[in-house]
Amino acid sequence: KIVAQQESRVGDDAEANNTKIQYAESAALKNERRMREELDRLKAQVKTHEERHQKDSEDLRDANQHLSELQDLCKKQEQNLSDLQGKKEKQDKALEHLSTQVSDSEQRANLAEQQCAGLKDAIRMISEESSSLRKENERLTTRFIEEKQRLSSEVNTLNEMLEQLRKESAELQTVKKQEEKRKSWFGFSTEDTTAKTTTTAAAMKSSEMSARKYIPNTTALEKEESSDGKKNPPVKAVVPSQPKQIIQAHRQEAACVRCTTSGTDRIATGGSFDGTVQVWNVADGSILATLRGGYNNSITTVDITNRLVVGGGNDKTCRVWDIDTQRMLHQLVGHTRKITCVRFLANGQGVVTAAKDRQIKVWDISKQTYRQKTNIVLDSTANAVDVASDSFTLVSGHTIGSLRFWDIRTGEKNGEIANVHKSAITSVRFHPLDDSKVLTNGMDSVVKIVDVRTAKAVHEFRHVDFQTSYSWSTSVFSPDGAYVAAGSSSNGFVFCWNTKNGQLVRVLDKGHQNAGVCGIAWGRGGDSGHQVATTDKGGKLIFWG
Repeated sequence: KIVAQQESRVGDDAEANNTKIQYAESAALKNERRMREELDRLKAQVKTHEERHQKDSEDLRDANQHLSELQDLCKKQEQNLSDLQGKKEKQDKALEHLSTQVSDSEQRANLAEQQCAGLKDAIRMISEESSSLRKENERLTTRFIEEKQRLSSEVNTLNEMLEQLRKESAELQTVKKQEEKRKSWFGFSTEDTTAKTTTTAAAMKSSEMSARKYIPNTTALEKEESSDGKKNPPVKAVVPSQPKQIIQAHRQEAACVRCTTSGTDRIATGGSFDGTVQVWNVADGSILATLRGGYNNSITTVDITNRLVVGGGNDKTCRVWDIDTQRMLHQLVGHTRKITCVRFLANGQGVVTAAKDRQIKVWDISKQTYRQKTNIVLDSTANAVDVASDSFTLVSGHTIGSLRFWDIRTGEKNGEIANVHKSAITSVRFHPLDDSKVLTNGMDSVVKIVDVRTAKAVHEFRHVDFQTSYSWSTSVFSPDGAYVAAGSSSNGFVFCWNTKNGQLVRVLDKGHQNAGVCGIAWGRGGDSGHQVATTDKGGKLIFWG
């Protein structure tokens, strides 16, 4: 096209454009040459591209072949992976099963270890028990031999005692035959109310009673009679171990407590501040009667029979009530100061009273109108009295620490044991089966059993925690005389001792809660054939079982 254009112009101006043609030819040649070079270059590039394309095609074929191989390999790998996954799942299941088995094995092993430990403990305990049983067997064997020897000795002693009792029984029968011929005094016999008993103590030397020969020493059978005349069989006492019932009997201080000697379930208490006498049923702890004699009358001493109860206190008057009707039968007036002790005698037909006015009075209450039978004037106050089983002999415990024995029919003193305690005696009690022994309690915080035949204490009971602080503190024998009990004024503890060996048997330290024990009673009755009751400064009444 360029050449055609140039040739058309050459006609118009050949000469003018000759030069231009030359230049144009030269430019065309150059352009052709350039285009050829470009073409060659493009051909070279195309060839290069073709070669490269060919090479790329070959590479692509190789790559496709390699890819195919890789795909085949991948399929194989996937198959292998699937196989491995299956194997892994199987192995996981196997591992899980093995783990379960291992866990079960561990649990069984732990259980086996526990069982082994339990068996070891059982073996150890059995070994200890076996050792303990061997020791216990040896101890029991030794004890059996000792008991056999002791029983053999006791049998010999009992044979001697039996022979002695036969002699005493013969003497007692003789005495009874003589007594039956005499006239009645409070339902008991006496020939002459001014005569002494034929067995009174012979003499007194240096404030000691040299001997005591009155009938009560051989009246154990009489002691077994109840106040209604019925005989009660001996009951083996059981030492109490814990409170059976705790009752708020009085508003404040419950100064005294007494039970019947006949084995009934009745028991009496006296209140120092509320001025009442309460009668209780030991079996169920119910109150049978509330008796009041006068206002502001502090009751410090009581006694009870099957039918009657008597109480005395600060108003110098002693009152007798019928329990069933709760009616006051007698109001015994005659003392000029506080009454310290009251006791029934002669099956409830008489009452003995002691007071701060240094007098002991004997009252006949067998009829509708009472009368004073005997009056004993003292030189020292008697804090406590008790009547022997013959209802004739009286023992009194004094503030000077002495014991005195009286014939209450005549008012004459049979004997005296001086200096039994270093300070005032607060309680006296005849042995339930042997009136030759008297139990005393003193402000020196010592409880004693005194043999009146030798005028000496056969046992002294004391303890670091036992204290007697009240002038009305009591101590008692068990019904069979095998034990002695007393309450402490300082801490509320109750102490029980064995009368045979003098050893402390038990300390009852729960119940009174540091309230000082004022009174204690131990008699027949209750669901176990014996009853133990205590009262304290807080007004509590406790039945022990």
